[in-house]
This record gives sequence, C-alpha cells and structure tokens, in this order.
Amino acid sequence: MKHISIDIETYSDVDIKKVGHFRYIDSPAFEVLLVAYSEIGTDEVTVISLCEGEQLPQEFLSDLFAPNVVKHAFNASFEWYALSKHFGLPEEQRNIWIQQWVCTMVHAAYLAYPTSLKNCGEALKLTQNEAKDRQGSALIALFCCPHEPKKTNGFRERVYPHHEPQKWAMFKSYNAQDVVAEKAIAERFREFPVPDDVLSDWRLNEVIVSRGVTLDKDLVYQANCIAAEEKEMLVGQLSRLTGCEKPTDKPLCAWLTKQLGFTVDSLKKESLAELLAREYLPPNVKKALELRASTGKTSVAKFQAMANSICSDGTAKGTLKYYGARTGRWSGQLIQPQNIPRVHIDDLDNAIALVKRRDKQGLIQAYGNDLLDTISQLIRSAIVAKKDCMLVDADFSAIEARVISWLADEKWKLDVFRSHGRIYEASASMMFNVPIEKIKKGNPEYELRAKGKIAELALGYQGGVGALVAMGADTMNLSKKEMQDIVTRWRNANKAIAALWDRFNSAAIQVTQTGTPIGVNNIIFRRCQLSGLDFLTITLPSGRSLYYAHPRVVPGKYGPQIEFLGYDKNRWIALTTYGGKLTENIVQAIARDILAEKIRLLECSGIRILFHVHDEVVTEWTADMIEDVQTRGKSALDVVCDIMKAPVSWAKDLPLNAEGYISPYFKKD
Repeated sequence: MKHISIDIETYSDVDIKKVGHFRYIDSPAFEVLLVAYSEIGTDEVTVISLCEGEQLPQEFLSDLFAPNVVKHAFNASFEWYALSKHFGLPEEQRNIWIQQWVCTMVHAAYLAYPTSLKNCGEALKLTQNEAKDRQGSALIALFCCPHEPKKTNGFRERVYPHHEPQKWAMFKSYNAQDVVAEKAIAERFREFPVPDDVLSDWRLNEVIVSRGVTLDKDLVYQANCIAAEEKEMLVGQLSRLTGCEKPTDKPLCAWLTKQLGFTVDSLKKESLAELLAREYLPPNVKKALELRASTGKTSVAKFQAMANSICSDGTAKGTLKYYGARTGRWSGQLIQPQNIPRVHIDDLDNAIALVKRRDKQGLIQAYGNDLLDTISQLIRSAIVAKKDCMLVDADFSAIEARVISWLADEKWKLDVFRSHGRIYEASASMMFNVPIEKIKKGNPEYELRAKGKIAELALGYQGGVGALVAMGADTMNLSKKEMQDIVTRWRNANKAIAALWDRFNSAAIQVTQTGTPIGVNNIIFRRCQLSGLDFLTITLPSGRSLYYAHPRVVPGKYGPQIEFLGYDKNRWIALTTYGGKLTENIVQAIARDILAEKIRLLECSGIRILFHVHDEVVTEWTADMIEDVQTRGKSALDVVCDIMKAPVSWAKDLPLNAEGYISPYFKKD
C-alpha cells in the first residue's frame, strides 16, 4: 500500500492559538498557501505554491482521495479538515475521508513522546537534516497572519510572496522540511505501531469534535458583558483602596509587603488563600485580598473562550484533545469541559433567565454579592442541545474504584459494587468495624461515612496523610493523628489493593533490570528495545499498552525506583514513578479503554456523542429518537445507561454502573 506524508501552510484572519484549528479554518478568510508532500520510502519532497497560482498535480490529487493510499501528517486533524474545506467536501464525505488518514502526532502521544513536531524531534535527537526548521515561527507570523498597516510594512494588511520573495523561498523550504521531519519521526516509531483500535478511536474522535457543541449565544454574550462590567468595577475599587493606578500583581505585592511588614511575592490562588487565612489582617488588607481574589477568577474567561470559538454553524468544535495524557485519556481544549467550576445553584433556569436579562440586582438578591462566582456556575449551562433536541448525559459510577477493585480482586469491594453499590458506607463499615446498616442519616455512626468517602477518594494510589489533605481532609477538623488512623484503617481494609502497589512496583523494577516479561493480574510488564528506542511497556487487558521511555532503576527515598524520560513542564526530562503511581496510570488507562469501547458502541447504535468529560458521555437526541424508544417502554437515558453498564468485551466480570439525566442544557447531575 502506498503512503504519502503531507504538510500544508495556511492563512487565516483569526488566531489559531486562541480559537483552535476548526474555527481558524472556518473563517471566510482561510486559504491554503502551500502544500508539501512526499511518498514515504523516497527522499523527494514536492512543494506546490497555491497562492502563486500553481496547481496540484493530477497524480497527487488521485493519491489524495484514493482509499488505498494512506495519508500521514503530524496533527493530521488539521490537514484533513483544512483540505476538506479547500476541496469543498460535505460532512458525510469528509467523515469517510478521515478513514484514510494516519496521525504521527497521535503516534507520538501513544508512545508518551512530546506532541509538537519540534519537541518530538528534539526528544528523538533527530539530525539537523531530519529535524523541523526552527525559522518557522517568524515566517508563519509574516505570511500566515494579518498585519496592522504601518509605514514600516508599506501599510499592508497582509504579506504576499511577491512582497518578500527571499523569505517566501525560505518558507517553502520550511514547509518541505516539516514533511522530512514527520517522515523521520514516523520511521523512528515504526517498530512500535499504534494499535488499530487506537487509530480508529482517533478517527471517530475527529468526527465527534468536528460536529461541535451548540452554545447558547445569548447566555454567552450577556455573561461576558456582566463579567466585564463587574471586573471593571472591582478593579476600580482595588485601585482606590490600594492607591495602585494599575493594581496588577507587582504593585499589589509591593503594597501588601508595606502593609503587612513581610515580603509578599506572589498572588497566585494558593498564596492568596494562605494570606486570607491569616488572623488579625487589617481590614483594608483583607478587603484588598478579597477583591484581588475576585478579579483574578479565571473561570469566567471560559465564556470569552466560548464566544471566540463559535463557528459559522453556531457550534464550538474541537473541545476534546485525543490522547491528552500518558494513560490515553482525552483532555479538554478551548472551553475545557473537563475543568468547569462546581454548581451550587439549584434553580438554574431562573439564574439563566436573570443573566440573559442582564439583571445584576436580581442575581445579587437571589445568589449573593459575588456576581463572578454566580455566572461561573452557569458555564455548563451555556452548552445546549440543538432546537427540538435534548442532551442525554450518562456518567459511570465510581469507575476508578470499580476498576482498581477488579484489578486487585478486592473481593468485599466487588461484592459491594455487584449489589447495593454504597461504597462509602461499606468502606466506613470495614474500616471502623461498624455494621453498614447503622451508617445512615440520623444515626451517630453516619459521620463515619465522610471518613469512608474521603479515604476512597484519596488513598487508592498509595497516598497518605498528604493525599487526604489534598482532598480536603483538613477542612473536616481532623488532626494529623486522626488522618494517619484513616490511612492505616483503609489499607488494612484493602489489603489486596495495597499489595497490588508493591507487586506493580516490583514487576516494573525486575523487568527493567532483567528484560524478562512479568504478568501481574491481567497486566503484562515488558522491556522493549528496538531501533534505538527503549521502553518499559505495560500491556492492559484491552491489548493497548502504556509506554515509559528509556527506563532505568535508580536509588530512591524508600528503595529502588523506576526513572524514565518524559515530557513535563515543556521539557523532556527524567521522571520517576512508584507502585501507587503505576497503579493510578493503569487504573485510569483501563477506565479510558472502557469509555472508548462505550463511545464506539453508542455511535454504532446511532447515538450522536457531542463530547465526554472524564467518565461522562454527553449525547444529543432528537425528539423523534426520544419518542421512538418511549414506544418501546424505555427512556433515552435508559438506552444510554444500558450501553454504559453492559460488561466490556475484555473484562466481563468487571461490574459497571451508570446514571445520568435528560436536559436541554449541560449541567452537573
């Protein structure tokens, strides 16, 4: 089968970093400037300058749409969607065409390598001839973006090839070099192929995210207006209170240092919380800190992100990033549905109506003085179903607790999940040796439920007192001694899970040292060294693997530990792991594989997925679809939950459950 590598350079009048590539491509000003391509297995790269009137060769056009020719690109979603628009492909044809594409960026993510062409090449130590050309950023800024007309640029709003012929020639070389770099990376990864299921899931993800989610434009607009007005008022108050003309972090830190008599050098969220927690703060300082905390809220910025990302069809596209973590889990983009503030408002319909009327006084009377906090709770509600449709949302119940119990064969926990499912009460019962029947509202023993809950949420991955504190145990009036008691009791009640941490850690160390594969409870550890690459791999029950590059065993605080290379904080550096962290990676990866299988099943059942958040799937149903299932004695929610709860093909004895809601807008059930 023939394989070709493709890279394009484009122009648009919107900022791709702010709005994502779907909105960037959706702009009427979008156009493809250059197309570079090369057949894999050859050295020749061809560059076609469309903006200079050159035509794509017929042979390339034939290859581009031939089902037996595989198209490769680094971040192939961009090339696929951009060329779909360039050639005017309708949605149905576009979604068929994605089946012919392969994404080298997804390959990098699968192997836990950096997901930018430049950084991936650097991590692989590509030669100068193979690596991405570093001059690209300046050339992209010159030719691919609009310009403010100035005397220095000849009052041009845009730079064309004939304005800068030498730099245009450099730009064409840069375009060609991206193809060379993509091919070099693909060749280095060739011995570690991406499983077909992972590639299929990526293709389905592109279909899903290109559909987009419908946004309530009126709510988004009015919320943005309220946020802008409120921030302007609060900044004015802060300025008058402190005397800082522009109360940004640096002058505010100087003012606070003078007022408090000690150095204040940060106003990040954690630092503000620490300062506000101090006793005997002067009233003016306390008020200044509260104002800074309010003006510094970033959550309401999601409304602006929503406004920026709305495409011409009224939807925001590209809300999910495929393989956004080492575990393979999706992460959020643009409006970040994975990271939306909690909702405490009960009557959402009333709050939405007040925002749409821009009735700030009504909002204050109903929900308190903190308007920014109030409108931040409506971010979810700005995601709505299309006209004459409803959102059907289903969420796995305690998925990670179920997976880790199944993986460790923690029998008492599996019995809970296969019966009543009240895991927090059952955990408290096991930890404190109290009959579960007594742990109910109205009984003194009910207070133990909170301890069981926080233990379940915090301690599954070898966490101790620090993990409890991070989960909020310090707000429960628990002493460090009481927290340590919870840790000890939980581990004693979950001996199989605690043993699993040690077994995973020992297996990883032994495999790294000896190269001999080891199996632990349906998980296989291997050391794989091919073509200059070296991985510790962990094969999951689904057949998918996790990758840890260039592993070695090094001394650690508590004995030998695994060190590997990974991309963290924009650097390719040495990282370490341990039994609990390996367990977390494996459990979350299995949960991801369960979700991926359910996504496939839902789509195959004709149920359209709009997006998903962690272990929650949001689907859209037409009125006809809802009526159809009702004639068969079920609700749309029953249908979705039945699919979510059904055993997965590779773990039939893993007990699953799901709950959800039907609503015209997205919310937290």
